[in-house]
Amino acid sequence: MIASVIFVIVSLGFTYGFLSSYSLQFTASRHYTANFIARNRIQHAVILGFDNIWAMGESNVTVNADGGTSNTGLYTRSTSIDTNYSANCIMVTVDVNFPTMQGMSPAPVTMSTLLTEGL
Repeated sequence: MIASVIFVIVSLGFTYGFLSSYSLQFTASRHYTANFIARNRIQHAVILGFDNIWAMGESNVTVNADGGTSNTGLYTRSTSIDTNYSANCIMVTVDVNFPTMQGMSPAPVTMSTLLTEGL
């Protein structure tokens, strides 16, 4: 009888450890994908060019894991264009919210870069 109780306690400990590990891996994987989406959006801004960057502004667009717009995507992306630095300098900021086991992330992944005319 005592051996059965000890076995159940040890089994519950292993189960809790497995579930915690799975939850952490799930969140880390989704966080990595959100970084990938934000980085690719910044790269797209660099390639697009200084004169056409105004068209990149967006708010809470649903995207898939590749960063493409999708009605069934798990991620939401916002891109803001800020011109308060100087006439030839623009700040591009990308925020990506990602799913966790408890719902959406409490804080988005945020990436920013400054782009200047002629680079």
